[in-house]
Amino acid sequence: MSNIREKIEQSNEIFFDFLNNENYGTVKNIIEVSDDVIFCGVGKNWYICEKIVKTWLSMGIKCEALDCVHALHGDLGMLQNNLKKVIFFISKSGKTEEMVKLLNIVNDLRNQGILKNVVTVGFNMNNTVDKSKYDYCLTPSSIPYSDVKEFDERNLVPSLSINTMQMVLDLMGVEIYENNPKMIENYKYNHLAGANGKRLGGDKYIETVSK
Repeated sequence: MSNIREKIEQSNEIFFDFLNNENYGTVKNIIEVSDDVIFCGVGKNWYICEKIVKTWLSMGIKCEALDCVHALHGDLGMLQNNLKKVIFFISKSGKTEEMVKLLNIVNDLRNQGILKNVVTVGFNMNNTVDKSKYDYCLTPSSIPYSDVKEFDERNLVPSLSINTMQMVLDLMGVEIYENNPKMIENYKYNHLAGANGKRLGGDKYIETVSK
């Protein structure tokens, strides 16, 4: 049990290390004036992208999830409308092959002027990745990537790392939401059912309009 506790304590340290990254506040400010945010990942990180999208949408933040593999089979079209977009490339190692391939393609399309108004953000656990490929990079600095712990003894199962990264994005979304009075006011219209709906009176609204 003590080993698990140490791993969770390390995870908490990494969480706050992300928040202390010099680019955290800058990225958050850019998102607040953007038209859309895209979370991009592969494998387990893809499901985290989907979860973050659901959370951010519930607060009124426009966002989408992009699978790195599907992106090259048509989904890349979500970037080609000249709106101000921020795209997060999410990976524990920062070196996932499919993600790096997509990043290189996005950068090349930007250089050609095919993609415009796209800001790239690298979001990973590895401070040694090539940060020059991104406009901004969010990584922890106090713990080397080789020392990042998961619940399993061989540190192979994405568990602590993936949940830590999710918490960072959850917090960023909440901070953006709480800095926008209109989002706070509209939250009740996004949650008409369930426990939140009852707390905010959404259940009564549904009952009224359903008659």
